[in-house]
Amino acid sequence: MMEDAAIYNSRITKGYIEFLKREYPEIAVETLLHYAEMPVYAVDDEAHWFSQRQVDRFHDILVEKTGNPGIARDVGRFAASSNAMGVAKKYTLGLVHLSTAYLLMARLYPMISRGADITSKKLASNQIELVVTPRTGVEEKPYQCENRMGTFEALARFFTDKFATIEHPECFHKGGKACRYIVSWEKTPSSIWKMARNYAILFGVLLTGASLFFWHFEVSIAIAEVFAFTVLALSVYADNLEKQELAKTLKQQGDTAKKLLDEMNIRYNNALLVEEIGRATSAVLDIDQLLEEVMAVISKRLDFDRGVIWLANQKNDRLIYKSGYGYSAEEEKVLKEAEFHLDNPDSRGFAVQAFKEQKGFLLDDVEAVRDDLSMKSYELISQFNAKSIICVPLVYKGESLGVLVVDNVETKRSLTQSDMNLLLGVASQTAVSIVNARSFQELQNSEKKYRELVENANSIIMRVDPGFHVTFFNEFAQNFFGYKELEIMGKNVHETLFSSNTGAGLNLYRLYKDMRGTPQSLLVAEGECTRHDGRQVVVAWTFKPIFKGAQQDMQEILCIGNDVTELKKAADANRTLEIQLQQAQKMEAIGTLAGGIAHDFNNILTAIIGYAEIAKLRLPGESRARESLEEVLRASDRAKDLVGQILSFSRQGQQQLLPAQIGPIVKEALKLLRASLPSTIEINQNIDPDAGVVKADPTQIHQVLMNLCTNALHAMQERGGILSVSLRNSMVDEVFASRHPGLEPGLYVKLHVQDTGYGIAPEVLDRIFEPYFTTKKTGEGTGLGLAVVHGIVKSHGGVITVSSHRGEGTAFDVFLPVIEGDELPLQQQSEEMPRGDERILFVDDEQALVHLAKEMLEFLGYRVMTCTSGVEALQAFRSMPDDFDLVITDLTMPHLTGEGLAQEILSLRKDIPIILCTGFKQKMTERHVKEIGLRALLMKPLTMKEMAETIRSVLDNGGRMDERLEA
Repeated sequence: MMEDAAIYNSRITKGYIEFLKREYPEIAVETLLHYAEMPVYAVDDEAHWFSQRQVDRFHDILVEKTGNPGIARDVGRFAASSNAMGVAKKYTLGLVHLSTAYLLMARLYPMISRGADITSKKLASNQIELVVTPRTGVEEKPYQCENRMGTFEALARFFTDKFATIEHPECFHKGGKACRYIVSWEKTPSSIWKMARNYAILFGVLLTGASLFFWHFEVSIAIAEVFAFTVLALSVYADNLEKQELAKTLKQQGDTAKKLLDEMNIRYNNALLVEEIGRATSAVLDIDQLLEEVMAVISKRLDFDRGVIWLANQKNDRLIYKSGYGYSAEEEKVLKEAEFHLDNPDSRGFAVQAFKEQKGFLLDDVEAVRDDLSMKSYELISQFNAKSIICVPLVYKGESLGVLVVDNVETKRSLTQSDMNLLLGVASQTAVSIVNARSFQELQNSEKKYRELVENANSIIMRVDPGFHVTFFNEFAQNFFGYKELEIMGKNVHETLFSSNTGAGLNLYRLYKDMRGTPQSLLVAEGECTRHDGRQVVVAWTFKPIFKGAQQDMQEILCIGNDVTELKKAADANRTLEIQLQQAQKMEAIGTLAGGIAHDFNNILTAIIGYAEIAKLRLPGESRARESLEEVLRASDRAKDLVGQILSFSRQGQQQLLPAQIGPIVKEALKLLRASLPSTIEINQNIDPDAGVVKADPTQIHQVLMNLCTNALHAMQERGGILSVSLRNSMVDEVFASRHPGLEPGLYVKLHVQDTGYGIAPEVLDRIFEPYFTTKKTGEGTGLGLAVVHGIVKSHGGVITVSSHRGEGTAFDVFLPVIEGDELPLQQQSEEMPRGDERILFVDDEQALVHLAKEMLEFLGYRVMTCTSGVEALQAFRSMPDDFDLVITDLTMPHLTGEGLAQEILSLRKDIPIILCTGFKQKMTERHVKEIGLRALLMKPLTMKEMAETIRSVLDNGGRMDERLEA
C-alpha cells in the first residue's frame, strides 16, 4: 500500500522535534513518536524514511498536544535555524545569490521528500515561481503544503535575515493541478543604489543628448560631467554596500561552517570514544571486568568527576551497584548498599525512570528539580554533594539492562545535551557488550550442562559425519555396545553398529536422503543393531541433522538411541493379546447381535407355532391340511433348536447335559451341511444306531460337528475330496487313556471326522486348539472354531484327538463317555390340553403375539383381556384389581418392563399369580423369579400345550409357585 511506502526523510521529523524542544519543552517527544510508530533510532538516522501514515499520525498527535493547528508552517520557518536542515545549509554555504538557492530547490527537495516534484522559474531579480506537483499515488495533506510555505519563507533568512513573502495562487488541496508559490523578498541596499546608478546613467545620457538641441555645447558638456560624477559616486557607494553585505554573509556562513566543523569534530571524537570502549570490552567476557573497563575509559577520556553503573538483578525488580569511579571507599560502600526498586509503580527516582522509560535524564541543577525527585533519590544525591547529573539507560533490543550515571562535584562546565547524547552512545555499546558477556556465560554453562547431561545420560548418544563415521560416542553407548571410545571413533557405523544379517538393520544412506529433504524435522527409526560381542539388540533411534552455513551443508548427524529389545518382545506379546482381545470383542459383538436376532426370531416362531397349532386343532383328523401343518410344526421345532444354538453361541443359553443319543444330532447336522456342499465334495457317513447314550447338550454337540466339518470342507474347497463321518461305540484301554490326560478306561462313543484335504503342517499341529490360532488368510477365520470344540468336548468329560499327514488329509476323533444304566426320557404323545374358565390379563408389546395369545387362551376356555404396554396393563389392573385370576406378562417392554409391572401389581394385590414370558433365560432365572414373588417362567417360543399346562399348574396350586420352578 502507498500509505506505507517510505516517502519522507527523518530530517523533517527531526526539525519538528527540535522546534518542540525549544517552544514546547513540556511535551514528551517519546509519547508522540510512540503514537506515530516512529522508533527513536529511526528519527536519529538521516538515512531513514517514513511513510505517509506515520507522518500523518505524528502531525495529528502534535496538533492535539500543542493546540496549535498552524504548527506545520511554524516548523517550516524554524528550519532556517534547525540542525536538522544541515543539508540545506551545506548547499547554501557556497551560494551568493538568494535567487540561485531558490532555483536549486528542485535539486534539494528530493533529499527530504519523495512525495512531490518541484520546478522553479525566475520571474524577477527578487521573485521566483515554484511549482510543486504531488507524485501519483501520494496522498499529501494540507499541513504539508503549509510546512513547505514555511520552509520557502525561511530560506531567505540565510541571506536577508528576513522571511520571504509567499503568494499561493493555486493549491493542489483546493482543486488545482499543483501547488504554485510566488516567492518574493526585499532587495538589499546595495541593489537599490545600483538601480539608482543605472537610472542616473540612463537619465544622464538622455538629458545630455537633448541638451545638444536646445543649449550650447558647453552646457551639454557640463551636464554630462555632473551626471558622470553622480554615477561614479553612486557606483562607489553601491560597491561599498555590496562589499559590506558580502562580508556579513561570508561571516554568517563562516560561523555556520565553523559550527558544523566543530560538531563534526565532536562526533568524530565521540565515535572514537565509543570505538575505544568497544575494543576494550570486545575480548572481556566477564561482566564485572567488562564494567570496570568501561568505567576506566570514561574516567580517562571524559571530564566527568564520577561515574557509576547499576544493573538490574535476575528478578528485574532491583537496580544493584556493579562498578564506578571517583568515589571514596565509604561512598562506594553506600552505593553498594543502596537499592532502587523497579517493582514500585510509584517510584520517582531518576534512575528508575530512566530504566523504565528508556530515556536519558539531564539534571544540570539538582536543586531546581528537587520537587520532581523522590525523597530517596534526593537524599542520595545530597549525600554525595552532586551538582549536576546525567543518567542514561543501558538498553539492548528494547530491553533495559541497567543505568549509567555521571556527575560533577565541582563542575567546571554545565552538562549539556551533547554530553548526554555521547553517554547514550556509550551506554548502547556497553549494553551490547553486557549481552555478549552474558551470552558467553550462558553458552559456557549450557555447554557444561550439555556435556554432563550427555555423559551421564541413560541413552545412546553419538554423532556421525556425512560419511557415517563416528565423531562422538558417549559413555553409555560405550558400555552398551561394548566398544571403547578409541575402538569406535572414526569407524563407519554400517560396518560396526548397524550391520545386520537379518535385514532388520538400519540404513543411514536412505535416511540421509530423507534428512536432506526435511532438514528441520526429526527422523525416528527402529531397527536391529549389533553389539561388539555379536549379540543382536533392537534400538529406537532419533536422528537430527546438523547443518552449517547459508548453503545448508550437512555437517553431522546427531543420533540418540534407546534399547527397546525387551520392550519389543513385550510389545509383540501385547500385540498378540490385543489381536486376541479384538477377536474376543468381535465374537462378543457377534454374540450380542445373535442374541438380539434370536429374541426377535422367538417372537416370530411363537406366532407361527401358535397359529399352526390352533389351525391344526380346528381341522378334522384326516385332513391333508392337517398334515401340512404338522410339517410346519416340525420345521418350527427345528427352527426352535436353531434359536437355541444361537442363544448358546451368544452365551445367553444355559448348558444342560441330559442323557441323549447323538446319532440323530449327527444326521441332522450332515443334512444341513449337504445342501451347501459343492459338487466336488462327497460325504460318506456311517452312523451306528446302537451307539451308546451320553450325557450331553444337543446344541453343543451339533456345534462341535459343524465346526469340525466346516474346517474339513475348507481344506478340500480347492481340489475337492471326501468327507467321512462315523459314529460308533469304542472301548478305551489303559494304554490309550494314559496317552490322553483326563481320559479314563471304559466305553465311549467315538465321533470320527476325516477329510482328504491338504493336511496340517507338523510344526503347527500342537497349536491348533489354541484360541485365535489360525493358518487361514485374514478374513477367512477367527481362530476360535477348534478352541470352542476343544472346550465343549472337555466340558462333556471327553477328549479330542487329531492326526494329519501333508497332502493326505486330517482326522479328528471325539470320545464321549457312555452312561451306563440310564434310559432316554420318553416323549409324551398326548395332545390333550388342560382348559379353564378363569379371567386372565395378558400383556405383550408385540401386537401379533397379543392377538395370538387371546385366541389361544379363549380356545382353551379362558376369559382374556389384553394390553400392549406395561403402563396400559397397570392402569387396567388398578381400575379392577379383583377381576383377574392370573396375569401373564412379557419381560422386555418399553417404559415399564414385565418385572416392574409385576412388582407394581403385587403391591396392589399380593395374592395375584403372575407368569413371566421371556426369550432370554439368562436375564430372568427361575431363582430370581421366585425371589420377586412370581409363580412361573415361560420361555419363548411358546406352544399352546406349554402355556395350557403352566397356567393350569399355577391356578390349580392355589397360586403357589409352579412345581417345575420349585424343582
